[in-house]
Amino acid sequence: MSAPYLYCTEEQDIHALDHSELFEPLRIWRKPEEVPLDVMVLMATGTNYTIRDYWTPLREGKSWLFELTQTHQPRTGQLLLEAGELGIRARSYKGRTGYPSLDLGLPVRDKMVYLRRELAFKNFCDLTPEVLASNKFRSEETHYLALPEPIRLAYYHRFNGLVITDKNCLGALYPRLLPERLSDWRSVDYYIKEQAVPKQRPILLAWLAERFPFLASDKKTNNWTYFRAFLRTRYDYNDKRQEDALFVDTLNLTGVVYHVKNCDIQNMRKLADPVEALDRYCEHILLGREGRFDFLPYTVPL
Repeated sequence: MSAPYLYCTEEQDIHALDHSELFEPLRIWRKPEEVPLDVMVLMATGTNYTIRDYWTPLREGKSWLFELTQTHQPRTGQLLLEAGELGIRARSYKGRTGYPSLDLGLPVRDKMVYLRRELAFKNFCDLTPEVLASNKFRSEETHYLALPEPIRLAYYHRFNGLVITDKNCLGALYPRLLPERLSDWRSVDYYIKEQAVPKQRPILLAWLAERFPFLASDKKTNNWTYFRAFLRTRYDYNDKRQEDALFVDTLNLTGVVYHVKNCDIQNMRKLADPVEALDRYCEHILLGREGRFDFLPYTVPL
């Protein structure tokens, strides 16, 4: 159990798999009573903007944290419930705030899965419909509501997306392979700019404008703020185009999930059963199955 809970610097992280002797154990809090009182108070009250509410999941346990995941994504939820012990890791007490940098995670098979949370009282499970309607974080609210209800309840209600790593250390955590934190969702024009050659970009944006004319938020710049990806698989860091991306409409909140394979925007399809497809995909990733998951059998033409 100890190996996945190691920390290294960003420089050491590059050589993590070959130089494990560089690492030093960290403080890990696996029980509520192990959390220092000052940190617990900050987590429970939300009075420090750097300290997320990891206290509630530790207090309530995995059965509470993954209850809705198991209900709406049963394969994924069961794997998370059967995974190792949930823990809060304190990386350092240094820095501007004088408080530790915290991560909430658990080992699943030979990988670590980290869960994002917001400040106390700011997670969607904390909000009444009235508070949700007046929430000042409008972009995250619309991102949340753009998803089919089972998916948002499974991955964004009691936590805010997942991060997985296949390294036995924690340096920078890059969103990859699993549903991303709401604030990390990228717009489709950013996706095209990152993936496509320059000459293709105006062609692809024109194609999008023809099919989704109501989604380009700025007609002069073609800024597609409202068409965003909540999952980008990033299978191979050396070849960014080899990936699947799932997009949703955060303006009209239709609940439709659009699939793009290998940045082939012009062959975009939509998921016929996004709930089933995502559950099977996340199961594939968490089990570490070989080969790339195939979304195409779950898709239909636009």
